[in-house]
Amino acid sequence: MTRLVVMGVAGCGKSVVGAALAQAMGVPYRDGDDLHPPENIAKMRAGLPLEDADRWPWLALVGQSLAGARGVVGCSALKRSYRDFITQTAGTAVTFVHLSGSRAVIAARLAARSGHFMPPALLDSQFAALEPPTTDESAITVQIDQPVHGIVADVLAGLATQANPPPRKPPRMVDIALAIGVSPMTVSRAFKRPAQVSDATRHAVLRAAEGFGYVFDATASTLRSQKTGFVAVVVPSMTDAHSAAFVSGLMTGLKGTEFQILLGDTQNDIHEEERLIEQLLHRRPQAFVVAGGNHTDRARRLLVNAAVPVVETGDLPANPIGHVVGCSSAAAVGALVDHFVAVGHRRIAFVGSGDDQPRTNRRHGFIAAMQRHHLDATGLIAAKPALLSPRAGAEAMTQVLCDLPDTDAVICDCDLLAFGALMQCQRCGIAVPDRMAIAGFGNHPIGALCTPGLTTVHLDPLGIGEQTAALIINSLNGSQTGAKHICMPAELLVRQSSR
Repeated sequence: MTRLVVMGVAGCGKSVVGAALAQAMGVPYRDGDDLHPPENIAKMRAGLPLEDADRWPWLALVGQSLAGARGVVGCSALKRSYRDFITQTAGTAVTFVHLSGSRAVIAARLAARSGHFMPPALLDSQFAALEPPTTDESAITVQIDQPVHGIVADVLAGLATQANPPPRKPPRMVDIALAIGVSPMTVSRAFKRPAQVSDATRHAVLRAAEGFGYVFDATASTLRSQKTGFVAVVVPSMTDAHSAAFVSGLMTGLKGTEFQILLGDTQNDIHEEERLIEQLLHRRPQAFVVAGGNHTDRARRLLVNAAVPVVETGDLPANPIGHVVGCSSAAAVGALVDHFVAVGHRRIAFVGSGDDQPRTNRRHGFIAAMQRHHLDATGLIAAKPALLSPRAGAEAMTQVLCDLPDTDAVICDCDLLAFGALMQCQRCGIAVPDRMAIAGFGNHPIGALCTPGLTTVHLDPLGIGEQTAALIINSLNGSQTGAKHICMPAELLVRQSSR
């Protein structure tokens, strides 16, 4: 049983359309204005807008008028809360018919009519209060710039569609425009160039968009400007706390800008990095961020030829592609070697990446520091890049004990490897640090929680991410010209595993 409320701002034609619609449907029509108590009518005649305290008793009467039998009622029902209250009071399904029109059309209608208690001066307050029906409401929106019989036909067609709804389509910009009585260009400006529209219009657009569940589609403007707003980011491993903190810092730095991150995880594999670089370049990013250090020749060519700002982060590459934000991992590992030597260790092994893996600078830093101290630098145990985990560290420590039994200290090129090595020593009854000193790299939270605490190198991945974001923004807005290299500090954290 159909129950309709013909709604809209004053002057949209609720009474005329409502009566014609009721006649076409063969049901009674009731004008909601007739249900107003005298106090409300007096306020409106005086040019005073009604407050919610005035409206609730009236809205209750509107809902009650639809509770018994089907019919049509004319009522402004400007806000979602009013419509919900009417439906609740009616105790049954109610469909709202929104008569939508531009302010100019409705103002002209108000100025031409007489004998009504709603003066034209209140029209602005009506539009300010209007919350157009959204897609999750039982509602039909029709345009009033047509004859009454055309409006009635549109409503009847809408009711038929509600009874047999077509497949759901996403809301469009034109739907927002029609709902609030502006042009699609005005809606577009409200999203893209809000300074070019009034605050009231912008708020109306955003309010309607929220109700419709509309998300602005920037694809068309992207095609015209050839600016995607994407920043491609390739990290060694998102399971690594260092990479996660870096991405967090980068996102914080880009927050509030038009740039969005496209993220790839190389799984510590330079060949996977090459594949991801090519794949992400298909998306036409405006900037590219990669872990500094080791790349395949082809990956390097792809980045050089991309003609966008490239930032290498984390490590300081010997031959930078463009910008660099990071610290020298070779120097940091050298500081670990210096520390071990200072506390009396001479037979030191290294567990980590091989020459064809991403973190080779750490390995090279170990070799250089051992040679500087005139010590044997051949104690190198390679860990597979996809297995940089505590299990891989435990397996590597087993290999150290078997192949290099005289070893008295081990440096791992990440804390997860070092933690696994520490656990393996404890399982084998090897005292740490008395029999075997162990150090990691990266200051993973687990290193401070284990017993003994893990000696490591602390970087500032969050700060590196924020500095990278600032460099990208400045490069793309033209304030940064030429390659910039930012060297961040690395701090040696000596804990119980090496004392």
